Amino acid sequence: MSVRVPAVGTKPVRKQPIRHASYNDTSDGSADSFNPAMCSLVDKREVCAAVLREGLVQSFVDLFYLVHRVDTHVTADGHEKKEAVAISPAQMTFLRDHLTAAEKARRQGDVIHVFESYERLAVHFMNQHDLRTGVFFYEKCLEIARISRNQDFELAALENLGNAYFGLKEFDKAKDNHESHLALITTLRGPPGAIASNNNHTAQPAMAQLSKVYEEVARQHETKAEYDLAIGIHAKFLQCAQEAKDLANVAAGHFRIGCCFNAMHQPTDALVYLKDYVRPIYGFNLIMCKNLGDAEGECNAYAALATTFEALGHASQAMDYLNEYLITAEKIRTQ
Repeated sequence: MSVRVPAVGTKPVRKQPIRHASYNDTSDGSADSFNPAMCSLVDKREVCAAVLREGLVQSFVDLFYLVHRVDTHVTADGHEKKEAVAISPAQMTFLRDHLTAAEKARRQGDVIHVFESYERLAVHFMNQHDLRTGVFFYEKCLEIARISRNQDFELAALENLGNAYFGLKEFDKAKDNHESHLALITTLRGPPGAIASNNNHTAQPAMAQLSKVYEEVARQHETKAEYDLAIGIHAKFLQCAQEAKDLANVAAGHFRIGCCFNAMHQPTDALVYLKDYVRPIYGFNLIMCKNLGDAEGECNAYAALATTFEALGHASQAMDYLNEYLITAEKIRTQ
């Protein structure tokens, strides 16, 4: 049976606060709270069969997969060994109860209960460091949020999916979810700095999360010598930093773009980003590093500028910056 969609403008209210991905919440079926005795294969099959006899087919399919899934371990001699995941009776009960609750609630059109059940399952697996299964249930949360047109649920699901994919080092998927999260939150509650009354979701922390993802995506492109693609991502990172008025990241964005242009043998373009100058709002690179007390960043800027001027054929200026680099490096060493 399909989910009963509330009328436009009708906002369902959840019974519990939004739950976010965490690695230290042990209240949702974490191993520490369970009986150490593990279920046998017969136990697993009996519980799954009981769910199927209730007519809860989707719950049966999901539960059967979860309790019979296999983990791959690397042995001391470097070989891979596949082992069935150990499931305690309490874990079995936890999984069964929330899966069946979600399916029953979905049949009744209770989108809040559906979302909360899947969310608790996602948080449980995140706490177990099983990010892949956590993603599976956060995807279900997102599906329910969009079917029910509940944008608060959608915000939570997008943010948690972005964080989970980041943990899996699937940075492109993390980027897609965090970009969608930021776009939705900006549409609903305004740009960075806007005050969202009675809600913890603001654009500012969303931009901070997205900036971390941009850094990783750009780093991957740099590792593959895809500097033009890296510059495009660094430009997005820089835009986030400017809108959030994050001076340190503004400086970092200009520095990384300049370094990419250097790597592409385009010193003139690199100089635009690396040279110390001041715009109406922000001072970049050397000035920024000095103002922030970032000696290491200052040192890196001197090195990049020396490289740039050398490529431009300005040996004297290159030597000046190289000397400044050596002086600053010595200060760092003696601190």
